[in-house]
Amino acid sequence: MESVRVMLSYDYNHFETILNVPEGASLKDVNERRKDATRLCLEAIRQYRSVKNRTAGAESNRWRAKELAQEAALARKTPESERTPEQKAVIKEDADMDFAFQHGWVDFDDDPEEYR
Repeated sequence: MESVRVMLSYDYNHFETILNVPEGASLKDVNERRKDATRLCLEAIRQYRSVKNRTAGAESNRWRAKELAQEAALARKTPESERTPEQKAVIKEDADMDFAFQHGWVDFDDDPEEYR
């Protein structure tokens, strides 16, 4: 079994993909696998940039989290049956932000079906 390896460097990071090519494959087939490997590396770079851009504002997110926690604490003092839609939204956003900070969750912003 032969393989095609592509490595791209971006922002002091290396993104590498190795794909197998059936033995005896034509040069055209090998080249198509190389293109597929390059597309995967480029997609990894796109996702890296997206995550980096979102986390660049982490400090402002932490400030927003503190502000949101205060708003949510006030909203939680209101009985659940009397909460406004805005209060419910603040409580939900606070819970979502807590989850994201605790679990380091990263949304790769892609369609998983695309890679099956």
